Formats: sequence, structure tokens, C-alpha cells
Amino acid sequence: MKKIIINADDFGLSHSVNQAIIDVYLRGNLTSATLMVNMPGTLEAVAMAKAHPGLSVGLHFCLTEGQAMTGMSSLTDASGRFFSRQALIARCASGKVRQADIRREFQAQVDFFAAHGLTLAHIDSHQHCHMMPVIFFAILGQINRIGVPLRLAFANAPLSLLWRRPVRFFKQAVLICMTTLYKTLLRVPTNDALVSIHDLDKHEFELADYTRLVAASQGRVVELFVHPYQLGKDLHQLYDGCWEDHAEFIGKCHSEYQVLTGQDVVKQFNGEITVYAKI
Repeated sequence: MKKIIINADDFGLSHSVNQAIIDVYLRGNLTSATLMVNMPGTLEAVAMAKAHPGLSVGLHFCLTEGQAMTGMSSLTDASGRFFSRQALIARCASGKVRQADIRREFQAQVDFFAAHGLTLAHIDSHQHCHMMPVIFFAILGQINRIGVPLRLAFANAPLSLLWRRPVRFFKQAVLICMTTLYKTLLRVPTNDALVSIHDLDKHEFELADYTRLVAASQGRVVELFVHPYQLGKDLHQLYDGCWEDHAEFIGKCHSEYQVLTGQDVVKQFNGEITVYAKI
């Protein structure tokens, strides 16, 4: 029987996202959320987590948005703000990112949990940044010492993708190889599959999308990761000046929120609904 985890990313991003996540949790369609500890809604999310102790909370390790907890470093600009994901990839590839800076920032984000009275349930990352080899190998020792489960990002590279989107096919193939290697090096539990309706080529979602994705997933431990967002002014303020870059993704997140608060999604799955601590 599959063990199915339903985790919401971006807890702490803003009030609109925090409230959406709690709404989905209270609807019964969520088992855990991962917290961004460096964003405007972080402290509100901490209070919400404490008010709903049944919600398992992990770390959404962030290196690509907001202010660094450790100040200016090779990960940030002169103001201590993280570079974009694209810029981080380029800096890692060119050797401009120091592993010591990665380790220090990771530890600071982990330590936030104990400092605020939260139990760290598992670890993943914003925009899957921990899957970059430079970052993964920088924090591998810390992850194994901490001993909590880690989400791995699994790719799907069907042969049909080779002639439809060859660049994406080779990127996915590389990710498959990296994930296989990472699993052999980790001494903590991990998922066996990771699915999201954001991988579908559509903008509005329905209940059947979730059931098909989970049913088609391979492996014993499957994480369905979700991004429920309400549409609030705080999101416009957060992305003021770059709204067009985020509007499509946020629109999909709002569609996901509507499905996850409107229907009993979890009841459609064939498997044990669980959290990372129980895999």
C-alpha cells in the first residue's frame, strides 16, 4: 500500500498563503506544510502552526527569495537579499558560491524551529534548490546529522518528451541520475515519488487531476506537493514590480486552492495518508 503525504509549500510566504494552507488543512486535504522562515508571513505561520498542532511542519529551505538570515554572503547581493534561482544556478556553476555560506544559512534556518518552539518534521526547499549538486553536497552532512526526513525531487522523462521538448528531456534525465545518487548517500528517510498538478500543461485544475497523478506515481512513499494561495493584496505588494513574472504561477495556485477547499480530495486516494515522520 502506498504511503501518501500531502504537503503544502510556501507556508510563511504571506498572509494570503498562510490562510489558504490552514483552510486546506481544516478541510482535511493536507497532512503537512513546509515553512519559509525568512518571509513576511513567517511569524504568523508560526502562530498558526501552534494553534493547529495536528499540522506537521517542516523547513522549506530558501536560498532564492527574501532576505538571508545570516546577512550578506556569496548567496546574496550587497543588501543580504538572495539572488533569483537562475542567478543562483549560474553562480554555483561558476564557482562563486561558498559551501560554508550554504551550510551557515541552512543551519540558521533549521535553528529557527527550536528558537520558536516548533518541531522540525522534515526538510525540503523552495524551488527545489537543494537538488543542485553544490547545495546538496554542502548540506548533506548536516541533513544526516539532523536525522529528519528529506524530500527528493523526482523527474519524469518519457521518451515522447525527447522529440517534443529535447532540452527538458535531458534536464529531467540528469535530475533522475542525481536523485538516484542522492538516495544512496542519505541516511534519512525520503520519498520515492513527488507529484504536483503544476506539472500538468493546464491553468485550471479539478479533482481528477489529483487522483490520476497519485494513481500513476511509482514507489512506496509518494508526496503530493501543493501550493494553495488565496488572492490578496499582500501578494501584489510582495511581488511589486515583477508581478507579470509570478502571475501565471499564482493563478494556478489559486485554482489549486479552490479545488482543495471545495472537495474531499484525500478520500479519493488509494493508500495510507500520512506524514514524513511515519514513513
